[in-house]
Amino acid sequence: MNQKRVKPDPTESVALMMLAEMSDLVEVMWILRALRKGYPDTRVAIVTAAPYRSLVEGEGAEFIECPPRGVLGIWRTASALHRGGYRQLADLQGSSRTALIRWAFALRRLFRCKLSVAEKTRKSHQMLTRKFRKVLLPNTFNTERYRLALNELSFVGLSLLDNRIDSNRSLATPPADFAEALGTKSGLWVGYAPFADERGRMFPTSTSDKLVALLAERFERVVIFGGGAMERQFAEGVAYKYGPKVVPAVGMLSPYDEMQLMRSLDLLISPDSPSLHLASLASVPVLSIWGATHPFAGGAGYGQNPEWQLQLDLPCRPCSLRGEKGCMFGDWRCINNITPEMVVSRAEEIIASLK
Repeated sequence: MNQKRVKPDPTESVALMMLAEMSDLVEVMWILRALRKGYPDTRVAIVTAAPYRSLVEGEGAEFIECPPRGVLGIWRTASALHRGGYRQLADLQGSSRTALIRWAFALRRLFRCKLSVAEKTRKSHQMLTRKFRKVLLPNTFNTERYRLALNELSFVGLSLLDNRIDSNRSLATPPADFAEALGTKSGLWVGYAPFADERGRMFPTSTSDKLVALLAERFERVVIFGGGAMERQFAEGVAYKYGPKVVPAVGMLSPYDEMQLMRSLDLLISPDSPSLHLASLASVPVLSIWGATHPFAGGAGYGQNPEWQLQLDLPCRPCSLRGEKGCMFGDWRCINNITPEMVVSRAEEIIASLK
């Protein structure tokens, strides 16, 4: 006897959409954790790019891949949401592409669905990054904007979880691939993520090389994070140059496994990059380094202490939200004037304060 198809209750499932860079997606994981805590019976899917599947599934959500750009890809994504029985969709990115997916999903569902969009803060961002008369006031954090978007659906009163960052990392178990290279935990382990998407957010290679040398002198292990062929070449080069204390982990792990490796660290040193947010998700203290960008834009690591931010007070910064603009002086003084000695000194202060 054929059974009737049971129509899912719209309050029992929701899809979150974030197709942008990894930093934004990692911040969405805090919304996922809040949903799992406040609404444990709710099915949650996340629509994002294929490289981030391990992170989405590792955090307990269903992964729905957004195919490459084009009308067919948009319709495929909307159809996948429909087949999954999702009737609520939160667009946490708010781009033209996600808007098309929203409307395709609504059309696929014959408009029997609930939609919400995370509010943009374009005007305050413009005031923060304009060349003259900058308004240096904190913008709404991205995690808060995402939470408010969920409140417009069936999740009124959704509360974000506290990020309890501590210094006791001795019980964390690194991935098996790195257990031999790292050895048994003794002394202090730090991570360093030298790379970012834009020049204005990261040190030049010579500065990063010197910083790794100083870190290897002071700490038992220095783990290098990042991704890409050039970055891996740098990480393997400094590991060969400064000995077994330096362990390269560039391009070797999925995002989820990389986060598990970070749990073994006493501190991560990172620019404004995905590694900052992955470490925050792992509740690892981060010394964040800010050049052309600024934590006031709303993308600082969730739960991180603002006193752990290293930045210079210059009238020209921030010049952009993601460091995509060229330097008006041509010398990138916002990042180049931060010395390796300044970084190591601040790192030692942070670790001492956590003991």
